[in-house]
Amino acid sequence: MTGEGMTWPMVMEIVEKSIQQNNSFLAFQLLESRIDKNLLRVQREEWKDWIACFAKILEIDAPKSEAFISAKNLAGSPSNINACIRLGMDLIDIRKLNIAVVVLGEARQLDPKNTLVLSEMIAALELDGRHKEAVRFLQEVPELVASDNLLTYLLAFNSFFIGDPDTPRQLLPILRKSEDDKISFMTQRIEQMLVRADIVKSLNESENDQRGLHFILTGGLLINNFQNTSSSYDTAAKLFNDIQGLITVLDVWRILPKKILFPAEHNCEILAHLMANIIGVPTSKWFASPEEGLITLYDSAYIIPELIEPLRTINPNQTVFQCVANSTIEGIIAPDILSRFYVRNAPIWGPGFDANNAYVLPLEGTPKSIADGIFNSVGTTKKMDQNELSGFAQTIYEFMPINPFYSANIKVNRQRLWNYQL
Repeated sequence: MTGEGMTWPMVMEIVEKSIQQNNSFLAFQLLESRIDKNLLRVQREEWKDWIACFAKILEIDAPKSEAFISAKNLAGSPSNINACIRLGMDLIDIRKLNIAVVVLGEARQLDPKNTLVLSEMIAALELDGRHKEAVRFLQEVPELVASDNLLTYLLAFNSFFIGDPDTPRQLLPILRKSEDDKISFMTQRIEQMLVRADIVKSLNESENDQRGLHFILTGGLLINNFQNTSSSYDTAAKLFNDIQGLITVLDVWRILPKKILFPAEHNCEILAHLMANIIGVPTSKWFASPEEGLITLYDSAYIIPELIEPLRTINPNQTVFQCVANSTIEGIIAPDILSRFYVRNAPIWGPGFDANNAYVLPLEGTPKSIADGIFNSVGTTKKMDQNELSGFAQTIYEFMPINPFYSANIKVNRQRLWNYQL
């Protein structure tokens, strides 16, 4: 039920009845239907009841959360801008980003020139992968953006995500004038992204091409350059092609891994053993050590963040490869080499749900025996065309001395695997 075509009193009646029945899912669905898709907020005359109902939903779903306390406070004083800001921030923390945008949008109505409110609203849109909307809202208030370096940075940064390197290039001189250390750090990020944009341009690639855009945003190389991630469920053939693509890139970059390292996570270990069978080097569990090798991740979404947090700092003796990544959420680090994105996926060794929503049972055995079984079950696979990938990897290799992401002479961090939607 979406609530389309219903009056607000009709929606309210169903929402309140759903809350009484502890059906928070339906109540939340109906509240979401009242959000204006262009303005990203609810009607002013509906706001008081809307936020009161949302607080009751949180009381069902997250009664011990800071967000519930903040929502309850705001429901009691719906025109209190500080209460709006507090709830908006708390909702960002628990990743209820769509509602955070609505709450912060209400705060903007109360104080249109408040730079903190706008920056938090942009942060919520950014985390949600809604960069086009973030740019639109910033461009609507040029004087406010010009008055605040953080907003200037946010406009520059989000412009990259919509294939526009010209805006950040124009804003860079303004950011360079700032004496604030945080802004200086952000400015370096913009500078590095512009260097990478120039590399992509030198290849006559489009900034909207997924491989090109991924490189501009993260400094990492994307093996599979396709935009449709809806049918990207794993198969053994895809895994073999992923590894063949990885070998192509490693050859171009003159990297011969002595060992395949993997964090203490089941999927990573299976993939590492499968790769070892193909590449012909030993495997070893990795415990955040500086040990030289190829660090292999299957999907960072399965990994406890603390296990891979150390990979944020670049170690020139280590290359990080990740097989698949969810295209709808932000990852803790952008790997040096990523094979492909997905919207829904399940490892072929299970558990999970396949493309037809059938449950995939977990294969029995040790990670090595599972990997050996997959390796032995797949005969000759059709190799992907590597020429385009080789050319892209070669250009990156040639630009390494001026690309801070790959420089071994300075201590830099890997970017996050930003949420972006083409």
